[in-house]
Amino acid sequence: MLGIQSNTSSAHSQVPTSEPPLPMRPSQGSTLRHATSKLVSIPAQSGALAEGTSKASNAKDSGSQTIIAHQRYYQQDPHSAGSIMLYTQFRGRGAPPLALGKPGDLWIDTTPNAHRLFIRYALSWREWPGVYRPGLTPSPDQFLHPNDPTRLAWCSSTDILWYKRISVTQARSRLFQAKNIPSSSNLITAHELIKQSGVLTRGVEAAQWSGRRGRPSLRKPTTLDKSSTFGKASYGHIDDADDNDSDVVSFDADGKSNGYAPSQSSAEVPVHKSYSLRSATEIERKAYRHRNDSSGFYPSARSSPLSPVPESAHESAPEVSAVLPPPSMNIPAGQDSEEEDYVDNGTSIEKIANEMNKILKLEQVVAQRATTVMRRQVDLEARSKDLAQEEGRVVREKRELVRTFKGATSMIPRRKEEVDSKREDLEHREAEIIKLEEGIAERERALGREKQRISLLQKIVSRFDSEG
Repeated sequence: MLGIQSNTSSAHSQVPTSEPPLPMRPSQGSTLRHATSKLVSIPAQSGALAEGTSKASNAKDSGSQTIIAHQRYYQQDPHSAGSIMLYTQFRGRGAPPLALGKPGDLWIDTTPNAHRLFIRYALSWREWPGVYRPGLTPSPDQFLHPNDPTRLAWCSSTDILWYKRISVTQARSRLFQAKNIPSSSNLITAHELIKQSGVLTRGVEAAQWSGRRGRPSLRKPTTLDKSSTFGKASYGHIDDADDNDSDVVSFDADGKSNGYAPSQSSAEVPVHKSYSLRSATEIERKAYRHRNDSSGFYPSARSSPLSPVPESAHESAPEVSAVLPPPSMNIPAGQDSEEEDYVDNGTSIEKIANEMNKILKLEQVVAQRATTVMRRQVDLEARSKDLAQEEGRVVREKRELVRTFKGATSMIPRRKEEVDSKREDLEHREAEIIKLEEGIAERERALGREKQRISLLQKIVSRFDSEG
C-alpha cells in the first residue's frame, strides 16, 4: 500500500475504494494546513497506469520516482464550517499510478513537453482533454468533481484547481475571444493551456494574485498569528503557517528516508518563498502595479481575462502580500489603532477597497451579460446556418420542378401528334375488322346453302337405289 507521511491530517494516506470518501471536517479548536508540500518516492512499476494511457509514458522511469504532493482545500459554503473539501495536487513524471490518490485529486505530468492533467475518480485516473468551445462541448459535465457537482477542473493563468462551474463557463467564453485562438477551433487542448499558463515553472505554490485579472483578493487575509485556532473565528482564520522542513521528505521504495532536505531539493521541488508583513501603502502599490500587468495565457486577451471570477474557496497557498491587510496591522508605536490607513494620495484603504469591490461587481455583471450575449449570438448563428441550409434545399427543389415543367411543356405537341396517329390507326383497323366480319358472315351463309344441296342430292340417290 502506498502512503504519504505528514504531520498534518491528510485524506490521501490510503488506497482509494470504489466509494468516494466524505470530505474531512476539522475538529473544533484545531488548525488545518491547506498548502503543504511533500515528496514521496514510489516504485515506477507499482500500480496500473491511468485510464486511457499507455506504459510508454513511464518507460523512462526506473526503480522509483519522486512525487510532489501538495495538499489543498476549498470551501463550498463560506457560512458553513463543515463545507471544506480536501484534495491533493500531485506532480510526477508520466501517468499517475492507480494505487495513488483519492477521488478529487489532481495529477500534473512533469515530463518535459508533456503538459498533461489527470483527475482521480472512484476507480481510475482520467486524462483531462482541455476546454471546449461554449455550445459545442460533447459532455460538459464530463470532468466534474466526483464529490461536488458545482466544481469543474480548470487550468487558469496561474494554477490548476477545482473552480465553480459558473466561473468556468464565463472564463471559457472569454478564452475563445482571444485573438490567438482561431475562430474555427472547437477545443483548446490541455497541452496548450498548461504550457501557456506556466504552472510547472511556478512550482506547487500557487500564484500570488488570486483575484480576478491578477488583482489581489479583497477578503481579509488568513490568520497571520499562529496562536489563532479554528474555533475562534470562521474559516477565514484557518492557520496558514509556512511549510516546515519536516513536511518535505522523500522515501525510497523500501520506505526508508533518504534524508532529503529542502536545501537539497531537485528541480522538481518548488521554491518556497519567505513571507513577510508589508505596510498597507506598499501592498496597495503592488496591487496597482499588478492590476495593470497583463498576465495570462494570451497577451491579446487582456480585456477579457481567462481566469474565472474570484473564488471564496482557499484554492492556493497563502501569500500575505497578495491581500489587503486589516486596518490593525503594522500600526506604528503611539498611533491610534482606530485611525484609518491612507495611501500616498490621501485616500483611505477602506474607500479603495469599496471602490474595487464595486468595480469587481460591475465587471462580473458585465461578464455575465457578455456571456449571455455570446450564447445568444452562437444560437442565432446556428439558427442562421440551419435556415441557410433549408433555403438552399428549397431553391434546389424549385429549380428541379421548373426544369421538369419546361420539359413536360415541350413534349405536349409531340404527344398530341402521337395520340392522333394512334386514333387514326385504330379507326382504320376497326374498318378492316368490320369488312372481315362481313366476309365471314357471307361465307357462312354460302356454306349453309351448299350443305342443303348436298343433303337434297343424298336423298335423291338414296331413293333411286331403293327403287332399283
